[in-house]
Amino acid sequence: MKPTALTAPAILADPDYQKGIATHFIVASQIYQKHLTHLECVRLNEQILFEAIGSCYCDVYRLRVFREIQHEDTHKRAAFLMKWICKFRPLQVVAGKVTKHISSLLANEILAVTLALTVLGIEPEKFLSDSRFTSYTNNIVYLLLYHSCEAEQLAAELFLLEQYVKGR
Repeated sequence: MKPTALTAPAILADPDYQKGIATHFIVASQIYQKHLTHLECVRLNEQILFEAIGSCYCDVYRLRVFREIQHEDTHKRAAFLMKWICKFRPLQVVAGKVTKHISSLLANEILAVTLALTVLGIEPEKFLSDSRFTSYTNNIVYLLLYHSCEAEQLAAELFLLEQYVKGR
């Protein structure tokens, strides 16, 4: 893949990236449907989700070009997805709805972590329900919500997490 420019329209015109964006959009939408629709005050804005995933793909492409990386690893892709979902916030609290769950305020971070786990091939249901990972998950959600995390830092975290979970 060699877009003629590093602009978003040129990068996003690539058929391989369009396919990847569509795939991650579907997966993220399914995660919302399966895990977050119980939060009645939260709604998915599909256009914002699409923009977040597109921004991830643009960042990953630029990273590949500037660092001359042939193929990025899944940790980088998962990390950039986390970054942009948390930045764009496609899950939005509906005006006038009262929330009793802190999960409503953390919905984007929960979506980002769940999508990253899925990208890494880690079953979110098993991971998130395993008490060994509660502190880790809470820490990542806290970092995503309150601090500016670089995607490279998140990629390193995800690499170590995958190594531990998969016993490598």
